[in-house]
Amino acid sequence: MPSLAISDQLFLLSSTVTPVLADKRGISMSNVIELVPDRSEVNIDERHAQTFRDLETNLRDCVRRTGIAAELMLNASIENDHLRFAVFHSAEMLVALEKEYDARGNSELRGPA
Repeated sequence: MPSLAISDQLFLLSSTVTPVLADKRGISMSNVIELVPDRSEVNIDERHAQTFRDLETNLRDCVRRTGIAAELMLNASIENDHLRFAVFHSAEMLVALEKEYDARGNSELRGPA
C-alpha cells in the first residue's frame, strides 16, 4: 500500500477530527485561524521593553527589603550560620541583579546573563 502525501494525510486527519471537535467544542477547521491570536501588529521589542520596565518597581522593592533583612540580621543575636548566609547572600544577589538591570536598561550590557 503506497504511503500518502503529507497534504493527503492532513486532509484525512482534518476530515475525521473536525466533526468531533465541532460537536464537542463548536470548533471546525473553518474557524481555526480565529483561535490563534494575531500578533502581526505587535512589536516584540516594545512588548519586551514594557515588560522590562514593569519589573523595575518590584525588583527595587525586593532589593530594599532584603537589605533591611540583612541589616536586621546583622544586629540580631542569631547564631544560625545557615540562616545568616541565606539572608546576606540573598541581599548580595539582589543588589547584583539590580546593577545588571540598570546596566541593561542603559544599554551597557547585552546578551544573556
